[in-house]
Amino acid sequence: MQYYKLVASLAGEEVAATRKRNSAERIAISAKSNAFNKLFHDRVFFCVADIIDNILTAGIICAEDVDINQQFQKYANALDMKLNESLQTEEITFHALRNLLSQSEHNDYIEDAEDVFEQFGLGKLGARYCRDLSFRENLINEADKTDIYNRAVRLLTMKQLLPELDRIYAGRTSSEIAGHPVHYMLQTDDMDICGKTVRLLLQALYANGRLQNRRYSTVAFETADEISRQTYDQLYKSNSGGAVIVLYRAGCADADDLADGSRDTIDLLCKAMKKYRNQVLTVFCLPRECNRTKEIFFENLGTTSFIELQEEFAEGECAKNYLKMLARENHIRTDKKLFDQLEEGKGYLAPDLQSIFDEWYNSKLKTVIYPQYKETATVKREIAKAKPKGSAYDELMEMIGLTEAKKLSCRR
Repeated sequence: MQYYKLVASLAGEEVAATRKRNSAERIAISAKSNAFNKLFHDRVFFCVADIIDNILTAGIICAEDVDINQQFQKYANALDMKLNESLQTEEITFHALRNLLSQSEHNDYIEDAEDVFEQFGLGKLGARYCRDLSFRENLINEADKTDIYNRAVRLLTMKQLLPELDRIYAGRTSSEIAGHPVHYMLQTDDMDICGKTVRLLLQALYANGRLQNRRYSTVAFETADEISRQTYDQLYKSNSGGAVIVLYRAGCADADDLADGSRDTIDLLCKAMKKYRNQVLTVFCLPRECNRTKEIFFENLGTTSFIELQEEFAEGECAKNYLKMLARENHIRTDKKLFDQLEEGKGYLAPDLQSIFDEWYNSKLKTVIYPQYKETATVKREIAKAKPKGSAYDELMEMIGLTEAKKLSCRR
């Protein structure tokens, strides 16, 4: 399902109308709009949101693929309005569409915005006070293949991500979505890595015709939320042609029994996912060591195929190469001091390596590039200097109990 905002200028006599339409004019436009929309039988919906001077703003819901500009010309003709040639059409989010419909209702161009959402089976999402489910929406930014691969190399999911990008680009580009051969299970503790990996996947899939919409929704679960089956269903229905990203952090202790309701949440999520798996791409995002919960997801997902992506540890030459890459990006040469901070046989995640590089880079700036600042202390060093020292303090902190005494000591 796709949502659009369309802005057009009115030609002819409409140009002279430097005012908002009066009540009678708005009622007449509403009646003509209703008659036109009935011809589409809930497949496409057009509504005027506002007309000021000669500028018309409209909202559009598409439950099937249509030529938006061509159909809007027909809609304008049905409203007895003549348009100038240029139409500004942009895909928008569900929330932005809800605002347009509310504006249309306020201006009497439609009777009730919530009735429109009910008509398309999205009543729970479109309700004015929808507290059942909170979700974020974004639009995919288009990117070329070279840029996508260059950014993928920076992520420590690349050993699994790069082969999947190869598979995506190996397929033929199609204007029609036939279904999703695979979905994704991403495991990482770093939300920055998670977001970047998801965006690269979606950009590649959209560029190759595997996604119809630029819009995707992200829903996060920190606890076992009580959300109705109907709400999950409507979230997926709303994202037909696009993607749903599930950030699941609830019930991720690897226990045999998730007694806090997490199993019910997973069950409802998986039912909605399976129902719409050919219309909606799903990316499940779990913590890195959340293996038992991942198994429960897979148990509920039946025959659905997944590509698993997991954040990797880098050690040895791999860790050095990552630091070298960061140095190249900052146009600075590496030295022995940078690599001496790596412990032999220890694995590092991307945030750990970034922290090592940042500390070395800060020192390099002050000692080599701008030596006049080499005596300037870092925040980290000042904190270490201010920390109480001595055997009495250490003994206190190692003692069991005495919580209030410890707090008092730390305040001093």
